[in-house]
Amino acid sequence: MLIEKEFSYDKYKNTISEKDIEWLKTSLIFIALAEALAGIFIYTQFAYPRFGGTFIDLGAPYTSFANDFANFSLLLLPLVFEKFFRSTRVGTKVMYGLIAGIVFASFLLSFSRGGWMAFAVSMVIWGVWFFI
Repeated sequence: MLIEKEFSYDKYKNTISEKDIEWLKTSLIFIALAEALAGIFIYTQFAYPRFGGTFIDLGAPYTSFANDFANFSLLLLPLVFEKFFRSTRVGTKVMYGLIAGIVFASFLLSFSRGGWMAFAVSMVIWGVWFFI
């Protein structure tokens, strides 16, 4: 009986507000932007043929984690698109559109075959979800 009262769902169901969730989404979007910009810096400043972001060990470039970088970008792209489509102000739409472009470009430049497979599967799921 004590355990049921201590871990009751009713006690914790209203602890996270919508404002907190929106703050978390925005924070994750800007983390993805920072990661993409770090990847752009690495891609342009070092003799490394992939877009690796901070998931790369420049001391051992052939054991990089481009798949992790690509999947991280793919994970956060829907959040950016959601913010883009739900925003009503033009300036906010432009900002989230630019962020989406930068994050998607970082995904493309990762040259990750696993990322492309994940992208294809997510597009199929998205198509089934919205068009059927």
